[in-house]
Amino acid sequence: MSPGVKQQLTLPNGTSLTNRLVKAATEELLANREGEVTQDLLNLYGVWSRSGAGMIITGNMFISREAMSRFGSVVLRDEAAFKTRLATLASTIKQHGSKAIVQLNHAGRQALRNAKTEVVAPSAIPLKGFGPLFVTPRALEEAEIETIIAQFVKAARLCWDAGFDGVEVHAAHGYLLSQFLSPLTNQRRDRWGGSLEGRARAFLTILEGIRRDLPRELILGVKINSADFQRGGFEEGDALELIRLLQAKGLDFIEISGGSYESLAMAGRALGVSTKKREAYFLDFAHKARPLSKVPLMVTGGFRTASGMNKALADDAVDLIGLARPMLLEPDFPQRVLNDDTAVACAPRDRLGIKKLDDMLQTFWYKRQMTAIARHGRSLGPRASRWGAILLELPKAIF
Repeated sequence: MSPGVKQQLTLPNGTSLTNRLVKAATEELLANREGEVTQDLLNLYGVWSRSGAGMIITGNMFISREAMSRFGSVVLRDEAAFKTRLATLASTIKQHGSKAIVQLNHAGRQALRNAKTEVVAPSAIPLKGFGPLFVTPRALEEAEIETIIAQFVKAARLCWDAGFDGVEVHAAHGYLLSQFLSPLTNQRRDRWGGSLEGRARAFLTILEGIRRDLPRELILGVKINSADFQRGGFEEGDALELIRLLQAKGLDFIEISGGSYESLAMAGRALGVSTKKREAYFLDFAHKARPLSKVPLMVTGGFRTASGMNKALADDAVDLIGLARPMLLEPDFPQRVLNDDTAVACAPRDRLGIKKLDDMLQTFWYKRQMTAIARHGRSLGPRASRWGAILLELPKAIF
């Protein structure tokens, strides 16, 4: 029997998922300015806990105050009150049988100017095309890299102790670990740069530390780019070699994505017509990665139909289907897919055809949908105003 979305999956660490559908990480911006878990965040995940997804991955939580990208995201800390709220979030996600995973992140240079006092990165290379929103980062000292590695491991322990089933280390979308991997943003000449092995050293050392210091029962996943979609950056060949390097790190799943703030492939940009026509953005890469990987592969981005998901599983391209934006419009979309082989995601409003404006409108429109789910238990629907979303959500992201 070929695998379909309803089939269980046993991960390498022995954990069994009830089905192949995963609520992929989406940045919620529902924490308070101190980075604490709020009632809105608990409400949102309370709704998603009933979605039927076998696994739910939180939006990126930052490993320290210095690591954050903007106000509104959770910042992990070892304080009693914070740990109590984090444990409540874990139990909220797990209450209907989903496995609960925290996405761990460090923003690096993708931190808004007002988010923190100093922005750091592998090399002092600024983001292009964002004007005064971002500053030129300072290159990290070697001792600081070691500290960040230890912070990732400590954050994983904090999440495990709070009751989460696992963590996903974010090394995609142009954040710090992705910056280390790319030769465009990592121009170091020490052991943290140069060849792919050097550029991947910080990332791989984090994974080794988590596996060394935490129980094997912890689900350990990663999110990586198939490419940055920038000339001279992290390319497909690098990604395939990274897949090979990851095989010995004790992973339970590898999520495949692509792009960064400068090239929004994760939102469907920079991709060919044939890829988009096939429905899922990164399936072509997954087919190439499959012979190299004994670790379960997950693709997020572009899946909209139950038939497309079942075909990707039957073709052995992937083991897990990541769903993000469809669940921001229909929080129960996984349940529909599990119950109906002809299910199709609700279509959002048409784009205007102006790339940069569309990207901004879409981002804040979907964030407004999450806010509505958190406060009213349901989304605003596909016809909700784009401009209203900008007015309501932009201040939360920037100020």
